[in-house]
Amino acid sequence: MKYSQRYHAELVNRDAETRRVRLTLRAALLGVVLTGFFAWFDGWVTGYVFHALAEGISCVALSWLVWGLHRGYAPQILPLLGVALAAVLLAILTVTGAPGDGVVIWAALLPPLAFFVLGVWRGLLVSLGFCLILNLTLWLCITLIPAFGLNWLAMVNVGASLLASTVLSLLYEHSRAHSARRLAHAASTDPLTGVANRRGFLAGFECHMAVAVRSCSPISLLLFDLDRLKQLNDELGHAAGDAAICHVVTVIEGMIRAQDLLARLGGDEFALLLPDTDLAGAAALAHKLQAALAQTPLEVAGTRWPLTLSIGLAEAAPGETDYDRLASVADRCLYRAKEGGRDRVVDRC
Repeated sequence: MKYSQRYHAELVNRDAETRRVRLTLRAALLGVVLTGFFAWFDGWVTGYVFHALAEGISCVALSWLVWGLHRGYAPQILPLLGVALAAVLLAILTVTGAPGDGVVIWAALLPPLAFFVLGVWRGLLVSLGFCLILNLTLWLCITLIPAFGLNWLAMVNVGASLLASTVLSLLYEHSRAHSARRLAHAASTDPLTGVANRRGFLAGFECHMAVAVRSCSPISLLLFDLDRLKQLNDELGHAAGDAAICHVVTVIEGMIRAQDLLARLGGDEFALLLPDTDLAGAAALAHKLQAALAQTPLEVAGTRWPLTLSIGLAEAAPGETDYDRLASVADRCLYRAKEGGRDRVVDRC
């Protein structure tokens, strides 16, 4: 399906990215509180001045990250910078710690954070890169500095814990992302036809209208009903009615462009959004749809059942983004098409 393959993926990715940025903002706020506390604790209680300095710098940098995310600046880059900052801090704590301090355990926190903030593939790259660089740094320190606080066993423990944390985080994030995609697809797709449902159509409408406003291009809306569906259901059963709905969708999808957005709003009511199309172009397409459907009647239970559409049209005014106004005009035209005997196209009312 054109919608399922293209616009659904676009909408799901946009929603997922929005949620990820929101969660990153909350994680950064938590990081500000924790690094601020540990900076105070290490500086005034335990006397680890170097740790306190690193944590203090991280607290300031995370505060800047929170401000940037709150203002909507660079939502793609700032989360990556936040994870890189956390990686530097955890690496410093690990390299400068003693075997009995337990700071090597903190390094294992980086993979879950990277997957949580960056997603599957970027999280995997950052986690593996962090594991490689940290273990190489520990190896150089152990080899070149005789008085270095950590030994070979500590380096092996750091590497093993990082790899285990990376694998577990990868499995969890992959499963979570797959479940989120399936839920989002189910929530925005009509289960019978595979095209957008009302929720998916409204989300796609917002995207298309934003593009139309920026490019000053026309955009038109078709609202149409499948005529006499109730009669078909009464005579041949609801399975025949479902077959008729799927048949209409198949015919229409074979005639529209990849950028057009087709949706089943409910029952026998459909919507078709046509970017870069004025009212005359939309009317021409509407008549072609009617002609194509007339040439391909539904064949069910050995019976050829002619299918017709009543279609109402509306074109968005320049700069318009209000779906309710546009749909109201198209709906009035659709009502007149039905009053006029059905199987009609009405573009002015």
